[in-house]
Amino acid sequence: MVQRWLTFVLDVTIAFLAVIIVTLAVTLKASGGLTGVALTQVLSLNLILTSIIIAWTALETSIESVSRIKHFTKYTPFRAQAWRSIPTAIRLAATWKN
Repeated sequence: MVQRWLTFVLDVTIAFLAVIIVTLAVTLKASGGLTGVALTQVLSLNLILTSIIIAWTALETSIESVSRIKHFTKYTPFRAQAWRSIPTAIRLAATWKN
Protein backbone atom coordinates (compact mmCIF):
# COMPACT_ATOMS: atom_id res chain seq x y z
CA MET A 1 0.00 0.00 0.00
CA VAL A 2 2.80 2.39 0.87
CA GLN A 3 4.57 1.53 -2.36
CA ARG A 4 1.51 2.40 -4.43
CA TRP A 5 1.00 5.65 -2.57
CA LEU A 6 4.63 6.71 -2.98
CA THR A 7 4.57 5.79 -6.67
CA PHE A 8 1.37 7.80 -7.18
CA VAL A 9 2.80 10.87 -5.44
CA LEU A 10 5.99 10.55 -7.48
CA ASP A 11 4.04 10.27 -10.73
CA VAL A 12 1.97 13.35 -9.90
CA THR A 13 5.11 15.30 -8.98
CA ILE A 14 6.84 14.31 -12.21
CA ALA A 15 3.74 15.21 -14.23
CA PHE A 16 3.70 18.62 -12.57
CA LEU A 17 7.39 19.05 -13.36
CA ALA A 18 6.76 18.08 -17.00
CA VAL A 19 3.98 20.67 -17.24
CA ILE A 20 6.35 23.31 -15.85
CA ILE A 21 9.01 22.35 -18.41
CA VAL A 22 6.57 22.57 -21.30
CA THR A 23 5.19 25.88 -20.01
CA LEU A 24 8.68 27.34 -19.74
CA ALA A 25 9.62 26.01 -23.16
CA VAL A 26 6.57 27.60 -24.75
CA THR A 27 6.85 30.96 -22.97
CA LEU A 28 10.62 31.25 -23.47
CA LYS A 29 10.43 29.89 -27.04
CA ALA A 30 13.07 27.25 -26.35
CA SER A 31 14.14 24.87 -29.06
CA GLY A 32 12.16 21.66 -29.49
CA GLY A 33 15.26 19.53 -29.15
CA LEU A 34 16.19 20.92 -25.75
CA THR A 35 12.60 20.60 -24.58
CA GLY A 36 12.52 16.99 -25.75
CA VAL A 37 15.76 16.23 -23.95
CA ALA A 38 14.46 17.86 -20.77
CA LEU A 39 11.22 15.84 -20.90
CA THR A 40 13.13 12.64 -21.61
CA GLN A 41 15.37 13.28 -18.61
CA VAL A 42 12.38 13.96 -16.36
CA LEU A 43 10.67 10.74 -17.45
CA SER A 44 13.83 8.69 -16.98
CA LEU A 45 14.22 10.27 -13.52
CA ASN A 46 10.67 9.11 -12.80
CA LEU A 47 11.54 5.58 -13.88
CA ILE A 48 14.70 5.51 -11.76
CA LEU A 49 12.94 6.86 -8.66
CA THR A 50 10.04 4.43 -9.10
CA SER A 51 12.50 1.53 -9.32
CA ILE A 52 14.22 2.75 -6.15
CA ILE A 53 10.89 2.96 -4.31
CA ILE A 54 9.91 -0.55 -5.42
CA ALA A 55 13.28 -1.97 -4.37
CA TRP A 56 13.23 -0.12 -1.04
CA THR A 57 9.73 -1.28 -0.09
CA ALA A 58 10.57 -4.86 -1.10
CA LEU A 59 13.69 -4.72 1.08
CA GLU A 60 11.72 -3.27 3.97
CA THR A 61 9.09 -6.00 3.64
CA SER A 62 11.77 -8.71 3.58
CA ILE A 63 13.50 -7.31 6.65
CA GLU A 64 10.17 -7.12 8.48
CA SER A 65 9.47 -10.75 7.56
CA VAL A 66 12.77 -11.86 9.06
CA SER A 67 12.03 -9.82 12.18
CA ARG A 68 8.62 -11.46 12.56
CA ILE A 69 10.11 -14.94 12.16
CA LYS A 70 12.75 -14.19 14.80
CA HIS A 71 10.07 -12.88 17.16
CA PHE A 72 7.91 -15.95 16.51
CA THR A 73 10.74 -18.40 17.22
CA LYS A 74 11.79 -16.50 20.34
CA TYR A 75 8.39 -16.11 22.00
CA THR A 76 6.50 -19.21 20.84
CA PRO A 77 6.75 -22.16 23.22
CA PHE A 78 8.38 -25.32 21.98
CA ARG A 79 5.93 -27.85 20.53
CA ALA A 80 7.27 -30.81 22.55
CA GLN A 81 5.88 -29.23 25.71
CA ALA A 82 2.40 -29.27 24.22
CA TRP A 83 2.73 -32.94 23.26
CA ARG A 84 3.59 -33.91 26.83
CA SER A 85 0.18 -32.84 28.04
CA ILE A 86 -1.73 -34.83 25.42
CA PRO A 87 -1.31 -38.29 27.05
CA THR A 88 -2.71 -36.88 30.28
CA ALA A 89 -5.71 -35.54 28.44
CA ILE A 90 -6.21 -38.88 26.69
CA ARG A 91 -5.99 -40.76 29.99
CA LEU A 92 -8.52 -38.37 31.49
CA ALA A 93 -10.90 -38.89 28.58
CA ALA A 94 -10.52 -42.69 28.78
CA THR A 95 -11.26 -42.83 32.50
CA TRP A 96 -13.95 -40.18 32.49
CA LYS A 97 -17.26 -41.46 33.82
CA ASN A 98 -20.47 -40.64 32.00
